[in-house]
Amino acid sequence: MLLTVMLLGPFMNAAIPRAFGDAGRVFVVTFLMIHLGRTVWLLRVGLDRRNQEHWRRVLVWFPVAAPFWLTGAAVDGAARRPQPGRPAYRTGYTPGCGTVVERTMSRGAS
Repeated sequence: MLLTVMLLGPFMNAAIPRAFGDAGRVFVVTFLMIHLGRTVWLLRVGLDRRNQEHWRRVLVWFPVAAPFWLTGAAVDGAARRPQPGRPAYRTGYTPGCGTVVERTMSRGAS
């Protein structure tokens, strides 16, 4: 299992800088292969009952989420990029501050 992750990891890491462009599919496929493979492998080794239940639930949720990952990878790159002037993410409450944190991302920002 470790060897498989080590062989797939560089492909996923190489795709990160271009994940919103032409390498989105490479990133998603390797991501899913690593995580689904790990889950299946862990279910095959001798785990205690509690861990078996946990990894069975993970095995249910990864295939449920996989179509969303694959759809996101299939969509044109421009549709996946945050639009200038629109929040890329928003959180309602920042613990300790009591303020709303809102950030926007634009193309030239780092």
